[in-house]
Amino acid sequence: YEPLEYWVRVTVYPSDEGISIYSTDITERKEHELELERTTQLLEQAQRLADLGAWELDVREDPFDVWWSDEAARIHGLAPTSEPTLEEIIDHHHPEDQPRIERLVEEAIDEGDGFDLETRLLTDKGTRWARLVGEPVVENGTTIAIRGAVQDVTQPRERERELERSRGLLRYTEQLAETGGWEFDVDRETQRWTEGTYAIHGLDPDSDPPQTLEEGVSFYHPEDRDEIRAAVEDCLADGIPYEKELRLITEENERRWVR
Repeated sequence: YEPLEYWVRVTVYPSDEGISIYSTDITERKEHELELERTTQLLEQAQRLADLGAWELDVREDPFDVWWSDEAARIHGLAPTSEPTLEEIIDHHHPEDQPRIERLVEEAIDEGDGFDLETRLLTDKGTRWARLVGEPVVENGTTIAIRGAVQDVTQPRERERELERSRGLLRYTEQLAETGGWEFDVDRETQRWTEGTYAIHGLDPDSDPPQTLEEGVSFYHPEDRDEIRAAVEDCLADGIPYEKELRLITEENERRWVR
């Protein structure tokens, strides 16, 4: 048989005849403790990887009792051991965002509404963007707590802003130089056009670009179609780049020379 392993608490008392020993099986309690420890460690690792922190606001007493994870404190730029009040936490947000956070917390308490918003945090590393999510905990029709998460979304925000900046610069560059850009996805057989390309073709920017090679070729003068078709096919098959000057026919039947 396989030996069983279990946890016991041993208590030793002195007695007239020597000592008395009592043992109590505490295996179930220890297993719960170990499972809690493992779960806590996994939660902490997951929060670090996702720049995500957990928090809970107990609203049954005044002032409200705040609990948050180490990662939530770090995102706010505070030490894990800090025990701020709700007002002190809100003060770490941008002044323009504070009234909205206060209103959402009040609505969660009074009306049982959850919330999900992006807000600006003022930390020692500068202004950071955070996603703040909260859900009320209701008992007998009364909100007793708000439980949620906070996630640092500064990097995605910065990437979005950089993308928008690049798009803006591309638009201005195309307008000044009367150029346009395009891309043909070989696997999906789809095209993407910039605003400058739509303008050169005389098309509405909200319309769909041509999706096949033949649709794209149809914009060129009939005498130039074989040349552009062969150039594109050679590029697709053998990776041969091309540079040509051809005649383009716009939507309004206007002929233009394009490079």
